[in-house]
Amino acid sequence: LLKADSHVECQRLTTLLSIFARGERKRFEARPLLLRWQDKIKAVYDHALVQTIVALLIMTNFGCNIYQAQLNGSLTQPDGSPTPTSDFLDNMDTSFTAIFLFELLVNMASNMWSRFVNDNWC
Repeated sequence: LLKADSHVECQRLTTLLSIFARGERKRFEARPLLLRWQDKIKAVYDHALVQTIVALLIMTNFGCNIYQAQLNGSLTQPDGSPTPTSDFLDNMDTSFTAIFLFELLVNMASNMWSRFVNDNWC
């Protein structure tokens, strides 16, 4: 909280704050695009809904892997070709890999390298 004793001092403080704000805006705009968007990306990524969706995807992937492991001997037809279930599970695995790669990149973008590596929960 700033308090001025006179109108002149108030104008002087306002001018100094305006100069400081312009300088900070220029400094902010000179940063790379990723750094300018990092706080916004982090706010979205750290939101409870996004974290819940990621957790549900991890559990769904785990369930698909369990199901595939249980059917391991019956995922090929007698002629050696994969069954439709095997194709479906392989497609799910590929999809989850792509989704988790995207999630990893967003996580790294929101936390940058040092925060990402040093955070035990990332």
